[in-house]
Amino acid sequence: MDSAKDGRRAVSPIVTSAWAALALAFFIFAIATPVVAAAEPFAIQNQLITLYEDGGARVEGEYSVDMLYPSVNITLLGATYLDVVVTDAGGLPMSCSIYQGGVAVNTLGEAVVSVAYTTQDITSKLGKYWTVNFTSTIQTWIAFPTGASVVSLSATPDAIDSSSGRTKLMMPAGGIAVTYVLSIVGTQDYAFLVISDAEDAVEGIATTGINVSSAEAVLGQATD
Repeated sequence: MDSAKDGRRAVSPIVTSAWAALALAFFIFAIATPVVAAAEPFAIQNQLITLYEDGGARVEGEYSVDMLYPSVNITLLGATYLDVVVTDAGGLPMSCSIYQGGVAVNTLGEAVVSVAYTTQDITSKLGKYWTVNFTSTIQTWIAFPTGASVVSLSATPDAIDSSSGRTKLMMPAGGIAVTYVLSIVGTQDYAFLVISDAEDAVEGIATTGINVSSAEAVLGQATD
């Protein structure tokens, strides 16, 4: 009876140590795993969004990438993309493939890559009002169409620039929504108004007997 108790006493410290080691290993794994999972092989450095009158948005971004990864999946704004161009720091094209939500880039040891693309997914229109809506982890420049007027903002811009002839806002990181209206100048409606006025003028001149065939040909080209 006593020997059996002594045997249990001899085994107990070993079992306790084994359980302590196992618990420690589990703890280290638990705190280390989220760090590994959260690591991203890329980080966006700067971003410019240029808006067009038809609602398209040209997005240009520069990214730092982990050179240890032969291929990096870079998340983009929107879900569908046109005219995607990926270049290295020297401006040379890089191999890539598009998937819904981003682009996979074969980095080939490059530390910095630039991605430019056009998307229709971050703008919407209600009546005459356009809204650009997206989420970014960094400050983002937004260049609005020439003559556009901003009517509402979800956040205060960090900077404003109009030196290029169009309004540019640097918006802070986070969820952004900016509503704006287009000027009639430069739109299809404006073009039709100008052509209509020209047609009236040509018709008026034609009634005087002057040959206006060349003017009518030019108007036909303008309408096309």
